[in-house]
Amino acid sequence: MLMRTQYDQCPGPQNDAFASAGVRSLPLRGPRSKWPTVRYSMYLCSSIAGSLGDRSLDVPVILKLGCLPLSQPPPAPLEEVDTLPLEGFKMKGFAKTLVKHCEGKFSKPTPIQAVCWPIAMQRTTDLCGVAKTGSGKTLAFVVPYLSMSRRGVLEVYEQPCATPRFVAMGPTRELVMQIAQVCKDLSAAMADEVSFPVQCIYGGVPKRDQRQALEQEGVDLLVATPGRLQDLVEESSIDLGYVQYLVLDEADKMLDLGFIDVVKSLISKMPKAGERQTVMFSATWPPNVHCLSEQFLDKPVHVIVGSGDEGLAANKAIRQEVEVVQHDKEKQTRLLHHLKKHYAPDKKGWRIFGLYKKECAWLETFLYEKGYTKVGQLSGDLTQEKRTKTIEEDFKATRVTPLIATDVASRGLDINDVELVLNYTFPLTIEDYVHRIGRTGRAGKKGLAVCFFCPDSKGAQDEKAHAGDLVKIIKDLFLTPVSSLQMTC
Repeated sequence: MLMRTQYDQCPGPQNDAFASAGVRSLPLRGPRSKWPTVRYSMYLCSSIAGSLGDRSLDVPVILKLGCLPLSQPPPAPLEEVDTLPLEGFKMKGFAKTLVKHCEGKFSKPTPIQAVCWPIAMQRTTDLCGVAKTGSGKTLAFVVPYLSMSRRGVLEVYEQPCATPRFVAMGPTRELVMQIAQVCKDLSAAMADEVSFPVQCIYGGVPKRDQRQALEQEGVDLLVATPGRLQDLVEESSIDLGYVQYLVLDEADKMLDLGFIDVVKSLISKMPKAGERQTVMFSATWPPNVHCLSEQFLDKPVHVIVGSGDEGLAANKAIRQEVEVVQHDKEKQTRLLHHLKKHYAPDKKGWRIFGLYKKECAWLETFLYEKGYTKVGQLSGDLTQEKRTKTIEEDFKATRVTPLIATDVASRGLDINDVELVLNYTFPLTIEDYVHRIGRTGRAGKKGLAVCFFCPDSKGAQDEKAHAGDLVKIIKDLFLTPVSSLQMTC
């Protein structure tokens, strides 16, 4: 039997995100049923003082209310105003212990946090957030949930129980482990007040241990990959019927990996949209994922950090170098050149990306024979125990460097000190390229990304077909692509 934990029933936050942004004409305060029906997109553009570490920068932010059918062109902006996001971590409704925790670790909120927090703290508002990699999206959706739980805005159940109120789904084991760690850190900061047990569920490890943790510790915040979560739901180890807060992280990647049917099935077992609060966060927002947001979310507010017309964009803190090569032998020579120029055994900031595990295995052998004895690889066929050891114990402690990886390591791995990413073989999509190089230049630091581009490649793909997209990514950062790359377009 579920029991509600009795707290002082503090009223929910009444601050209107749009009103605080300077928009007085939209009466969004009050029940959703009384909101105006909006069939257009309203662009609220501004230049805000964001912060990444100790580096301040101006970031354009777009807020869009409601979903515009993709078949219709966007109308002209109705009104342009200056948005005023949070300048610090203090906000009405935030748990004081979380504010203190964040202030002890960060100087200011990142732009996606500063803009999304006032919106997410409105219990009835669904949210789509789009921002570059390394921008702090995880804190953007966890802090509001814990704060609303602490203040009694959300119902809290006695533990242990197998009925999570918070469910976050991600496409890879590494990503859900990272999200779960952030959840655990924030939950631990509130441990003196109330317990919010966190469980991380993913495949590749025995279900027995996960079931035991659910039975003994319970679960309030559940972070999971869709496949293993479906297994535990179907055997009744987890009940999704009481979910109040749903997070879909890297939804584009879940679509690419074929998880969407599983995600739809899991969501069908939860309270319907409007009864639960749903947020989607990602570094990219392609049209197919936009369509999914219309299915899963109820009149969401879209927050896009960056220029609204720039489409897919790379992190401006990353310096990109593209080297057009003619054959694989030239790649080997250039790889050894960059290792000689940048590599040091005591640095953990080297990541080399290959296309498939066979290529990564060959690269590992090649570099080991050249004297780089600390080299290691990470690919999808490794056991979960080996993958975790490679990342957490070896790479972060510089026992393994450089780390050679397939695209399994291009998303969700939050390692702040990666100084250089080298794309030995171009990925299958331009989105994967952006996510690969996004492993560097995180948390306000500068990064370097080197890419070997072979327009005459005879391998698994035609790299020349990506030349135009790659040139656009580089030009959008006000960089000059090498002339030989432009000639291949």
